[in-house]
Amino acid sequence: MIEVEVYEVSITGRDKPIVFLKEKEDTSKRLLPIWIAELEAASIRSQLIKDTAPLRPMTHDLMKNIIEIFDAKVVSICVYAMKEETFYGRVTLEAKGESIEIDSRPSDAIALALRFGATLYVAEDVMRENGVSHDDHD
Repeated sequence: MIEVEVYEVSITGRDKPIVFLKEKEDTSKRLLPIWIAELEAASIRSQLIKDTAPLRPMTHDLMKNIIEIFDAKVVSICVYAMKEETFYGRVTLEAKGESIEIDSRPSDAIALALRFGATLYVAEDVMRENGVSHDDHD
């Protein structure tokens, strides 16, 4: 597994938004672009910018509140596969000393991870087969 961070959320207007995950290592030049829906892009962006809080909880804020009520937390997320042009993600929760893995869209997993300060991972084969060079993106 490769530890990554959210590098950028690109919202161009005509195309679907893209979240770019970048390898955390300073020497890395690979990004993983994942096309996502507008609401998830806004949710991720709100956590990156943190300049304005929504008047009411967004869906991922609600999910965080529910997870916390049950004395659990998101400890990590992973983009572990791509099949038929669809990325697959997993959220790992810790609850009462147990680790629980839940299937998730990567965009929802990322939005939750940012709210919990959880670690983000991408499977090596997913990055190798779908990643782009950081130099090509700039």
